[in-house]
Amino acid sequence: MQTGGLGVSVSGCVSDPGKLGELNYLGDLRGSGSRVGGIWWPRTSRVGRAGRVDQAGRAGGVEQAALGDGGTSIVEVVVAMVLLTLFSVAVFAVLSQGESASADNRARVVASGLADRELKLAGEAVIAAGALAGPLAGLEDEVNPNVPADMDSGDARYAFGVEGEKFMVERHVELRAVGSGSACNTVEGGSLSQSALLVTVTVSWKGMGAATRPHTAAKLFPPSRDATLGLGSGEAALGVKVSGTLDPGGGGVAGPRPNVRVQVTGAGTSATAVTDSAGCAIFLVKPLGGESNYEVTVLGYTGAGVFVTPSQEVHPTRTEPLVSAGESRTVNFDDYERAASFTALVTGGVADSVSLAPASGIVAPVVAGVVGGEAVFDVVWPGIYSVEINGVPVVTVTLLPGDQAEKSVQVP
Repeated sequence: MQTGGLGVSVSGCVSDPGKLGELNYLGDLRGSGSRVGGIWWPRTSRVGRAGRVDQAGRAGGVEQAALGDGGTSIVEVVVAMVLLTLFSVAVFAVLSQGESASADNRARVVASGLADRELKLAGEAVIAAGALAGPLAGLEDEVNPNVPADMDSGDARYAFGVEGEKFMVERHVELRAVGSGSACNTVEGGSLSQSALLVTVTVSWKGMGAATRPHTAAKLFPPSRDATLGLGSGEAALGVKVSGTLDPGGGGVAGPRPNVRVQVTGAGTSATAVTDSAGCAIFLVKPLGGESNYEVTVLGYTGAGVFVTPSQEVHPTRTEPLVSAGESRTVNFDDYERAASFTALVTGGVADSVSLAPASGIVAPVVAGVVGGEAVFDVVWPGIYSVEINGVPVVTVTLLPGDQAEKSVQVP
């Protein structure tokens, strides 16, 4: 039989179909080769059936798969890197948030312990002093009280150092009326049995997030005195009440003045306290012989701003007669407003001084010297004033609480 195109002669008949398939396969061979045994064999062969070898020596059928695999392009590599980066950033953000939350939780646990410690010390001070009022218990508003040596961080603001973190402890003391009305009213009524000491402790820590709230704890220490009078043997009560009235400019606020520091000295007493929400601070005192008066002074607000009385006093003082043991009395400071300031710009001549003459007779006048063409009044009771130069009125000004005003005035 003759195979197609190769010139291979096969004698005889082929009865086996498998043999015939092999001959058909040989008939598909292409390329140059050599004749061996009367048969032309190609030098290279291209086999499409599985199990035979192609020109490169690879297994048949593998080449076809390789033709469809063009490799990994640079675009695919870049996309993969971008996706990996985004995934890594997301994982890092989650881990960072978890670590921050864990740090805040640890700090909050320590802050809770510091607050409980301060409340415990406050209770011990109240019991040791045997008094209701903060001053006699040695308690008042304070930042970082009772810092032990082994907790001193060396930081002026965050003075407590615990487990590598720094904390700030703030204590606020307020005498509260357990029933209705002001604690000072209980003094006027001769009984302190309805008054109790409220101590609030706030703890914050260095590096805490802006959205993180500090830890706050409070405790109300009930009256420890006799239920009917509230005074111990040989003790007396002195209440100090600070309030304000509307000024002529309409910018003042009438009512009690909370958070004002007041001080009582004399007759064996030297203590300070902060007025409560009713504008009251109570001092429990033990009058001593040989002294007949107390000096009661308003030291000023615990926050920003300067306050003043109509008599232009920043720290008004009252002299109060001695309170006998078992008695009580209240000292009132009725007019206490935020001060204004005023600068007179002197033009048109020379003036030695400028004065502010109040429209109201209850307000004291003030005088300031002229320096560099200016007369500066740093602290003035808010109200209506006539600006006078050499005793001659030149202009009228209205000063509201907290004002920082200036006005040109001409020498007459």
